[in-house]
Amino acid sequence: MAFALSTLVLAGTTFYLANELSRIRTRSAQNPVAARPTADEATTIAQAPAAAVADASVIAQPDTSTQDVRTQPATSQAEAARTTRLRTRLDELNDPVARARQVAEFRAAMAASSKELQLAHLQPHEVERLLDHMAESMVRDRQRVAECNLTPGCDPRAGREQRTRDEVREMEQAVGVDVVARMNHHDAKLRIREFNDALPAPAKLPEATVDALATALAEERRRSIDEDDPAPSRRRAQDRAAALLTPEQMEIFRTRQARLLAWD
Repeated sequence: MAFALSTLVLAGTTFYLANELSRIRTRSAQNPVAARPTADEATTIAQAPAAAVADASVIAQPDTSTQDVRTQPATSQAEAARTTRLRTRLDELNDPVARARQVAEFRAAMAASSKELQLAHLQPHEVERLLDHMAESMVRDRQRVAECNLTPGCDPRAGREQRTRDEVREMEQAVGVDVVARMNHHDAKLRIREFNDALPAPAKLPEATVDALATALAEERRRSIDEDDPAPSRRRAQDRAAALLTPEQMEIFRTRQARLLAWD
């Protein structure tokens, strides 16, 4: 999302495809005039499902001039070219045919990579609905970022957490609450396994504990979507983890808690 769901809603920013949406959204915010995905790009969309999203702090600050960028004289040839490309992008996104083409390109890119994703817990028709939703969401966000970069004083990072919350709810409506819950649990389990790998040999978790802890974290992640303050969900997650882990394991859990609970 510059926009990453904390993306995708923090869904999102958590699930395989949501993670990749966050990565692409962040890249779009950093380079709003990037071209649409190419055939080469299609092979990279689904790599490293748990990879951290690029730091949103590196996003260039938008022009804060009080004069509309669409009417003010260009201060440089580079800025004039950038503005022209942004306007062209918006024209394409506002054209039904061109917009549909971009949606199809994003969907095809994700579909080509979907075989690499560990989505065995989803049925084929659920994956199809997910791809449809994500492609539409990505194009919609490209439009939002382009409009923001043409608007003086607009910060693509503003309202990031709320957008992530909205994104998760939209995803639940589009593909089903149960599908999103399974994706969330699967992603949480992957992160717990990463956490388990960091534990010393004598402190490794049995599979039953890995699953129980993943269930607890997935539930607290989802509950955080309905709460304005993330602190309660963090406290609950820590309490639930403490009931499953030893003091030694808890020390490591605390250092990784933010990552374990993140939706990005």
